[in-house]
Amino acid sequence: AVHAERLRLTLRQEVEIRTLLHRELDHRVRNTLATLIGLLHLTAEHADAPTGDVLRETADRVARLADVHSTLTAGGQRHADLRTLVETVAKSVLDLRPSGGIRWTLDVPTAPLRSSQAATIALVLHELFTNCVKHAFRDGAAGTVTVEGRRDGLDLHLTVCDDGLGLPAGALRNGTGLTIVETLVTHTLRGGFWSAAPRGGGCLVHVRVPL
Repeated sequence: AVHAERLRLTLRQEVEIRTLLHRELDHRVRNTLATLIGLLHLTAEHADAPTGDVLRETADRVARLADVHSTLTAGGQRHADLRTLVETVAKSVLDLRPSGGIRWTLDVPTAPLRSSQAATIALVLHELFTNCVKHAFRDGAAGTVTVEGRRDGLDLHLTVCDDGLGLPAGALRNGTGLTIVETLVTHTLRGGFWSAAPRGGGCLVHVRVPL
């Protein structure tokens, strides 16, 4: 009984120490990401137009990683929920366009994602939604973005479709956003990526991620 009590106290102390370390790590990661975002925006203010735009886009990407980190650490979770992740990124990109006018709908199930997968998928969604704002609905045009998701065996399928202006000529070869998406999906997530132009106009991008 004495040995069992000592073991119980030791385990409780270890749990308390791990909890404190986790909180401290979370605090430092949040501060580091916030500092990095601030430095990127500050540097962008003193850079010429092309460089400044790239720095601001990079700051936005880091901000999406910070959003995912906050989602994962809010309740001490080790996994992120797919639907919550999609909603978080959509709100941070589509809802914050200065001129508004973009409606978006989700048909995405709740599904657990590992933290590493969640961070990468968040970046993929950020690039796709940003492309909608910059190209599909540029100059303040209104439109709709539809996000659909489903699980097929061990694969996750995500489709992002808009009814905007469609992909500009050469976008698949020269577009930075879609190049980032393809690289993240095929190399980091080991999945598949393809895009198409629906008959009614706009652009459709399909992503397959092995779970």
